[in-house]
Amino acid sequence: MARYWYGMSLADWTLLLTTVGETPNVVQASGGAPITFWNAETGGTQYIDLLDADGAPTTSVLSSTGGNRAIGTIPPLRGPDNIKWMWASAGGGPRMLMAGRVDAVDRNGDQMLGSLLLADGSPAASQAYAVSRAGDTMVGPLSVPTPTAPSHAATKQYVDSLGGGGGGVASVNGETGVVVLDAADVGAAPTAHTHTTSQVSGLDTALAGKAPTAHDHSGKVNGYRWTGSAYVASTNAAVYVGPVDPATLGSVAEGSVWIPVGA
Repeated sequence: MARYWYGMSLADWTLLLTTVGETPNVVQASGGAPITFWNAETGGTQYIDLLDADGAPTTSVLSSTGGNRAIGTIPPLRGPDNIKWMWASAGGGPRMLMAGRVDAVDRNGDQMLGSLLLADGSPAASQAYAVSRAGDTMVGPLSVPTPTAPSHAATKQYVDSLGGGGGGVASVNGETGVVVLDAADVGAAPTAHTHTTSQVSGLDTALAGKAPTAHDHSGKVNGYRWTGSAYVASTNAAVYVGPVDPATLGSVAEGSVWIPVGA
């Protein structure tokens, strides 16, 4: 916090009302008067957290008795932190309001002895605390408000509130209905599980049209075998196996197949 300076202005004097010769009510500068400082014109509380011109703690100051400063001038001192006004009393007399002031800092090469505070009372950041626009790294978290536009930065809490995807809650159709995934599940390895054939669209119908694993082709493929002089039906067939084309022997049903083999 800032300590304001007091004293050594044109109005900061201790004066004595006296009679000089036959002239009454003559005002004269008076040195050596103890000056105390208060938070009210009457009553109130005395400020005792003061610093003299050299920075040493003190509870009051004495007006000058001469030398480097004119007699009666109130020497410079600094008041308590952030106190901008104080009521001064010389030797217990009536109190007068004194305004504090802060040293100005030169814009070129000067240095401040205290902290620079912003309008809201927070300390201003130096270049050491600034982050460069390119390639710099922050050592602490960046806090941002809730985004209201597409170009705004978003907090982790805001993204988590959207289910981790940034566009709403993700869901899939599962065995017992809709399974809702929270942010912790997004991108995680799938959990082992099973499905029935009825959960796969069209699978039961396709399987019903397949032949069973154990089966034969009896009554399914009709064939004729060659006996050496004629074809003899092995069942009720339309497949001919032998050295002679069955078409040369008589009528053959349309779609019949002849597999020529040696006699």
